[in-house]
Amino acid sequence: MKTLTILVASTVKNAELAKKVESEASSDGYNVNNVCLASLDLPLYTSDEHAKEVPEKAKELTTALEKSDALVVISPEYNGSIAPVLNNTIA
Repeated sequence: MKTLTILVASTVKNAELAKKVESEASSDGYNVNNVCLASLDLPLYTSDEHAKEVPEKAKELTTALEKSDALVVISPEYNGSIAPVLNNTIA
């Protein structure tokens, strides 16, 4: 069975959309990991954080992404860019 990971960068409307995508993907035979980025509670990325060990939640996310066959990112527009929680996760 193929695995789909959905990264969700908000907890309201985009979370609802993620649930719909999850439902459709599940009915198409995908094993779905729905990840709410806000719930990971990753530290704000700074040069000081860079010098520290990678947080366990970030390691778990990396492992989940490596095992995925497909990725969907659901994020609101935020001042002409991506949501801060997604930007921080990418960093």
